[in-house]
Formats: sequence, structure tokens, C-alpha cells
Amino acid sequence: MKLISLKSCFFGFLVFSHCTLYAQSVKNQKELNLVNLNFKSEIGPNGYKRCGTMEAEALLRANNPNMPTLLQDELWLQDKIREYKEQQALNSNAKATLLTIPVVVHVIHNGDPVGSNENIDDAQVLSQIQVLNEDFRKMVGTPGFNNHPAGADIEVEFCLAAIDPNGLPTNGIDRVDYGQNSFSGQNSVNSMKTATYWNPNDYMNIWVVNFGNSGLLGFAQFPNSSGLGGMNNNNGSADTDGVVADYRSFGSSDIYPAGNFSAPYDLGRTMTHEVGHFLGLRHIWGDSNCGNDFCSDTPESSGSNYGCPTQTTCDGIQDMVENYMDYTNDACMNIFTEDQKTRIRTVFQVSPRRASLTSSTVCQLLSDPDDIGVSSIVSPNGSDCGEGFVPEVVVTNYGSNDVTSFTIIYDIDGGASSSQSWTGTLTPGNSVNVTLPYITSTGTHIFNAFTISPNGTLDSNSGNDANSSNYSLIGGGATVTFTLSTDCWGHETYWELKDANNVLVYSGGNISVTIPPGGLQSGTQQGDAGAYESQSTISEQWCLDDGCYDFVIYDDYGDGIDGSSSFGCFVDGDYSITDQWGGVFAELQQTDFGNSESNEFCVNLSVKELSNNDVKIFPNPSQGTFNVVMNDCTGEVLNVRVTDLSGRVVLDSQFHSNVFQVNLSDVASGSYTMTITTSLNRTSNRLIIKR
Repeated sequence: MKLISLKSCFFGFLVFSHCTLYAQSVKNQKELNLVNLNFKSEIGPNGYKRCGTMEAEALLRANNPNMPTLLQDELWLQDKIREYKEQQALNSNAKATLLTIPVVVHVIHNGDPVGSNENIDDAQVLSQIQVLNEDFRKMVGTPGFNNHPAGADIEVEFCLAAIDPNGLPTNGIDRVDYGQNSFSGQNSVNSMKTATYWNPNDYMNIWVVNFGNSGLLGFAQFPNSSGLGGMNNNNGSADTDGVVADYRSFGSSDIYPAGNFSAPYDLGRTMTHEVGHFLGLRHIWGDSNCGNDFCSDTPESSGSNYGCPTQTTCDGIQDMVENYMDYTNDACMNIFTEDQKTRIRTVFQVSPRRASLTSSTVCQLLSDPDDIGVSSIVSPNGSDCGEGFVPEVVVTNYGSNDVTSFTIIYDIDGGASSSQSWTGTLTPGNSVNVTLPYITSTGTHIFNAFTISPNGTLDSNSGNDANSSNYSLIGGGATVTFTLSTDCWGHETYWELKDANNVLVYSGGNISVTIPPGGLQSGTQQGDAGAYESQSTISEQWCLDDGCYDFVIYDDYGDGIDGSSSFGCFVDGDYSITDQWGGVFAELQQTDFGNSESNEFCVNLSVKELSNNDVKIFPNPSQGTFNVVMNDCTGEVLNVRVTDLSGRVVLDSQFHSNVFQVNLSDVASGSYTMTITTSLNRTSNRLIIKR
């Protein structure tokens, strides 16, 4: 007979005062043989690894040394079980509350069509939810029913979520094209979990994956402790909390014969077993020879059982091979016991994430019948270099009713608002793009939009609307001109502009070229797609946001755009990147740059263009000497650049006074542009030299 109460013990900093009534010594530690950190999933006689939970638990604790040990957790849980039993004794006639647990099933696939391989179809998922409810409710007339005197109705049911984390309707099945053919180890599965999980306080996360040829059927993460009594409550990361199963052992072939299954684990009991772990149950053999699962009504077993045997292994009592927490075939399993129920119901009271599941409302039908909101703003999209823009917003129906009309309210910078009505049919969970009238606006502004009056009534939940979440986008950008003159081999030239996050913003040239990591490869042709003509000039305008950029020009042959090496053609190429006032952001540094040349520059949208009244230039025209007076720029560093009509720089200098002189006496007669910039201001003026 297994002993469940624990003797008073001191473990480091942790003292448990309620570990009483131990009838025998625990000197051999059999009752506390909870986990071996070198545990490996047991491979059965048929080549399957029925369960990897203990191995996953060992790995989790090894990677998180601040977690309490499984022994500490068990001592804490036994204390809580004792308290739970005392409460039950005081309310012996009280019926247990039926608990409903919301479930999301993440079907992880590699791009296969729905119903093919690991991308199992909805019916197979639904068959698994049915099996969980049959087994945890000991449902009469189903394979989950039993007449065993210790057999228990756990009084826990499972429902597929009806609302996703964004508040949108869902069928509780989350299909994820993860781009990975199969998973063979715990680490790769945990990485996938962290990228796909839904809030474990609201959803029991189930992941259905392809374990390949590993033979592993599934594993779970044990419940976390409450942190009471000085215990660390980091018993397992939230982003990995849940249950995992191979797709061939998920669902029931009896309920849905057309699914993808592998007998004899094809009746959904892998998930029943793993959810048992998720709710705190141990293997019936205690993961040791005649070990302890801390449930007195599950007889000791010398180890896991396979198939569907009838055997006696410990203390002359027959093994409970029908228990869901053994390793027997699916067809053999149909028992949770009363003590296992007590353990599960205690976990639902004291484990924070398990307790929160019982109050989650994500399985309920949408309670807000008429609920809409601006879920995103398509335009302005962060930059607007014209004289205005056409706003476009996405409106989503978050409610349970069809929406046939609503009104969008919008404004610029919180000023006077405008409105536009929409009519049509927008079904629950779906969205519609709405284009608003053209807005005349230059520079940087904030565009706001929100919705009112779905179906002509009050929006029953304004909390998910753009107005409530301060959803707005900044419009405004700098117009930048890029000019490129090619050499005698234009098809060899191509370029890229990337932002500070290394995101490609613009590109051009021979688009058939793939730039290899270590350099370029010759072989482009004049007729290739996108190739530039030789000795030609290309000019285009970019609209750039505030920030820094990296412009890289490439030459496929490896001699830059230097005409001196072009076999009888001596035309050099060049490029420049200028602002709307003629100021130069970047230009060619060296014609023979080899395979590539990089040039970094920054756009500052806060720079203000000064008016003519802020700058005085005299005499103008002159023979080459110009006096300059800048108003309101005292103490500023003045960057002065003068360019000719082709953009060639003839002077580039700095002045530290707002009164200075520009000397162009050695420059030929003609018209020039002088651009003066400070940290906050900019001005461009025409200079005329006459001699």
C-alpha cells in the first residue's frame, strides 16, 4: 500500500508544517522518488515513446535552476490536498462545481494542405475534444465509462475557444505554417511553442506536431505552484505551458475514421494521459520500481505496462492497467480514480495558471452583439511626400451580429473631425477596407480614426476601437532625388537602399542579379530584366521617413563605374542623392570602387526651410564674393554647400557665425545653388556670378 501523507521535513529554506501522519519512515525515499534529472523517455517494446513528460520536466528544471524542485512542489501540493480534503469533509453533501477549460489547438504544419499529413483536418481535432470530455466525465455509453469502484467523474469539461487573443471569433483551431518538417527534440518544440502560444491564463494550449520517426507520442508541462510559503512560483515558463502530441496519436479513429492515425494509439488517450500530467497527475508506477504516484487508490506497479495485460507486480495487488496514467494501449484505458480527482481538483484551486483557466470566458459566444472597431490604418503609412493623402482604414466586426452600417470619425492632429458612413454587410470576425476622401496636408501630422453607430446603435464595446487605444499613424516624409549616370557597361550596375533596421526600402538595376553573401559574380547581360542602358542617366524620387539609411551601389564585373578600364570607352559613371532643396545627402566617392561602395546618410524631417526674409545675401549677382547674414541662427554651426547646375560641389565649408562671406572668386561665371543647413533649419538660394 502506498503512503500519501508526508512526514514533517525541512528542505533548505522551506519548512512544511503540515507534513504529518507518516505511518512509516521514508528512509529509503521510495515515496519521494520524484524525478531523475537524467531521465530519458522510455521506449516501449513496440518502439514507441508513450510519454516524454518526465524528460521534458527534467530538462525544464535543469534549464531553470531557480525553479523549486519537483520534490518541493510535491510536498507543497500534498499540504494543499490535505486542506482540500478537510474542506470536502466539512461540506460532504456539496457537489463539485463543473469546470470548463478553454482549449486552443495549434496545428503545426509545413505547408501541407488541410487534411494531409500533420495538417490534420477539423474533424480529427473535434474527435479529440470529444474523447477528453468522455474520459474526464466518465461519460455513460462511451469508452470513457467504467464500473470500477474507484472510478471517478473528474467533473471537468473541455471546449474549443470561441474568441482568439485579439477578441475575434475563432473555432479554437490555430493552423500555423511553421516551415519545419518535423520535431525531434524538446528544445526545438519549446522554441516553436514560444512563437505560437496563446495566453495560458485563458487557454489550455495544445500543440499537434509531427515527431517524425522518433516514436514520441506526446508530453506535457506540470502545473506551476502558487508561490505560497516562500516557494518560487516560476514552476515552468508560461510560454511553453501546455500539452503536445504527435498528429498520429491525436483524436479518435473510432469517431473519425478518415483521420491520420497510427494504431494502437489512435483513440485519443495520448491526450487524456498528457492532460492528466498538465493537471498534476503522476504515472501510476511513480517513475520507479513500485514507486508512488501519491494516489492511494491506484495500486503500485513495478513499471509501465504495454498492450492490455492482466498482471500483478507489487504487494500482490493487480496493476490498474486501465488507468489513463499507465502506458497501455488506448483501447485498454478508461479509469481516473477518486484520489486522482482530488489531486486534479486541488490543482485547479492552488495552481495560478490552472485556476485562471476555470474563470476564462473565451469559450463563450461573443457577448457584444454590435461591436466594431478600426483595427488598422493602411494610409497614411508613415510617409507622405505629396500635398496630401487618401486615408484608408480597416474596420473589423468584433461582435456577434452582422453589421450593415457604421460611421467612421477621423481627424488630423486632433482638430476638427470629419465623418463618412458605410453600408453593406460585414459578418462577425471579418474586416473591410474603407477609403476616405482625399486630405490636403503637407509635412508631419497625426491621423486619427475610430468608428461609431454599428447598425445605427451604440457600440457595445468601444474598448477595441482605434480611438480607445490611441491608434494613429504619423504621415510626412522627405522627398529625396536619386540620380545615377552609368558608365559604358550599365547592365553591370545595380543598387540597394536600406533603412537602419536593414530593411530594403528601394532598389534598382539588373533585377536578375542575386547578390551572394561573399561578393558578386560576373555574367549579367544588357538584355537582362531591369538592366540599365550604358552611358545613360536615371533619376527617380524617393519618399523617406526620418532616420538613417545605407545606400550601396554594386558593380557585377568588379571595376566600379570607372570608364578608364572599359576597353576603349572612357566615360565614368556617378550618382548623387539630394534633398528637395538641392542639398547633397550622398554622392559617388570613388569611380573604381570594385564590387561595391556604401554611403550612409540621415534624413532629419525636423529641419525647417527658412524664408527669404531670414537670409540676406549681397551683392547678388557678384563677381564671386557674397556676404551672408542669417537671422535667428546665432550660436549655430552653419554648413554651407555650393553646387553648380549639374549638382557638382564647388564649395563645402562650415561657419560658426551668422554673418560670414562666401568666396567663389576662382569659380567660373554662371548660376549656382547655395544650401545652408543647421541642426534645425535649412535654406537654399541662387547665386549668380558675373564677370
